[in-house]
Amino acid sequence: MDQLIGEGHESRGLPLSCFASVSPKLLHNCLGHPSLAKLKLMVSSLNKLSTLDCESCQLGKYVRSTFPNQISEDQAE
Repeated sequence: MDQLIGEGHESRGLPLSCFASVSPKLLHNCLGHPSLAKLKLMVSSLNKLSTLDCESCQLGKYVRSTFPNQISEDQAE
């Protein structure tokens, strides 16, 4: 005899087991720091989000300055 133990929901043809409220920043971190445009494609409820500040992403865009190959005699003194 089959027994009903609960009811579920379906989204885009896939069953959902639960609903959770997660911050956009946490989603961004857990999904590997995708761009805001990619994140909006994955999560439609974020379409109204205009910016996503991520310190790790900003630090990853930094470039270091190059060092001169030789030091001139004037600089050595």
